[in-house]
Amino acid sequence: MLGKKGRGYFSKNIIPIALVLGICLILAYYSSGFTLKSSIFSNECPEEILPPAFFLKQKGDNLYFVAPTIITDFSSAGTWGDGTELRVDNILDPACHKGNSYGENVNYFYCDNFYYSNYIKEIDDDGNIINAYTVNYNVKVVLEEGSYNHFKAYNIISAFCS
Repeated sequence: MLGKKGRGYFSKNIIPIALVLGICLILAYYSSGFTLKSSIFSNECPEEILPPAFFLKQKGDNLYFVAPTIITDFSSAGTWGDGTELRVDNILDPACHKGNSYGENVNYFYCDNFYYSNYIKEIDDDGNIINAYTVNYNVKVVLEEGSYNHFKAYNIISAFCS
């Protein structure tokens, strides 16, 4: 059994000891590059949904979607790499802006409001639907002017899905 001296020392110093241990754990956690988001959630987009390039029209420091001849849906802007419809808030609004803020590269374009939504059905060998779900992403891409199949296009530098 502990005497008064043992219990008093421990109970008086438990808070400072816990604080020092907590600070050491936090420092070790962040200095390793490990974060809760990186450990549980991945913000990388699945490669199969990304198109090889985006065909956009530049006006000033903004990129716009090339509007179809007859516009029936102002939120449809083409397709993703897997053929799923690419959705935006409004195709008449600028799709991307040239880097102009702290942390951005002035040679790249930043696109914040692209949407991916796909209803997926898993079917067994007998044709029965065994699982069905919807996959949704808010996609942010960074683009660089380039070409695709000898046409002017904007190639993906990085893409983040949430």
